[in-house]
Amino acid sequence: MAETRQALAVTAARMYYGAGQSTQEIADYLRVSRSTVSRLLTFAREAGVVEVRVHETADASTRLTADLTARHPHVRFQIIGVHPGASSGRINTAVARYAAHAIAAMVEPGMTIGIAWGNTVSSLIDYLGPKPVDDLVVVQLNGAGNGASFGLAYASDIIVRFAENFAASPHLFPVPAFFDHAETKEALWRERSIQQILALQENADLLVFSTGALVGDPASHIYTAGFLGERDVRDLRGAGVVGDIGTVFFDEQGSGDLPINRRSSGPPLGLYARARRSVCVASGVGKVPGLGAALSAGFISDLIVDSRTAAELVRRATTAAPVRPHRRRMR
Repeated sequence: MAETRQALAVTAARMYYGAGQSTQEIADYLRVSRSTVSRLLTFAREAGVVEVRVHETADASTRLTADLTARHPHVRFQIIGVHPGASSGRINTAVARYAAHAIAAMVEPGMTIGIAWGNTVSSLIDYLGPKPVDDLVVVQLNGAGNGASFGLAYASDIIVRFAENFAASPHLFPVPAFFDHAETKEALWRERSIQQILALQENADLLVFSTGALVGDPASHIYTAGFLGERDVRDLRGAGVVGDIGTVFFDEQGSGDLPINRRSSGPPLGLYARARRSVCVASGVGKVPGLGAALSAGFISDLIVDSRTAAELVRRATTAAPVRPHRRRMR
């Protein structure tokens, strides 16, 4: 019984002190009363559960949040404090755990949620707790087929697992990640069945994604699983590409005006700027160039990120030329 109480106290403390969730949200998630949550938080403080995690990292995370918010005032930042010596694997896990709680708290009845598949999103789904939500729709944002394996199983597993967690209806997008010819995509996009998926994407209330990077630990799935050829990668480097969202690439100015994007099945980058809430989950300094460009371009409304990556974002921002903050277009 003591072990169960300890585990519940850790979860409650992480959600309350780490993700900033209310006692009611925690009570709903744990299926207990608010008074029980209060007792768990008291136990967590008395037992020292939050002493190091929260007290030692709060000041640094608060400073990072303030620095980033000053530069990107229309973005909500949630920064997970990590030990300077932590491995990338442990950091990725910490971010995934935190993001699972934070995103679950955002899900409301009647929503349409768009999911862009990838390593980070797949990891956070592993830490979601079952939370049935009425009248919820989950739609895949980008196709996953490729010449090596037609990787539909990987993407569909991510979408279906996310939907099942909330007892939602999944809407898959069984098309290639990249078409061989832009004309083929244009023709298929006129089909009624495809237009129905595109309409769900366009009207999504919440978008969940990460940014891809040409380098990273672990490397982004799109660069390691046969989606891109050597020539494609060379062309991306030559064009100054710093990242992608949902297999749509952009440069350091946040521009996606690239030939390969006319063949991509991912939604236009403007969709993320228009959405009511576009939540990016990321870890690893290799993603910093892409994150910086995406933030400045207004593609992100919420960024869930580890403190090491956040610190590098701040460092690069202070050494770079001033960037005029982009105002997100809200629906």
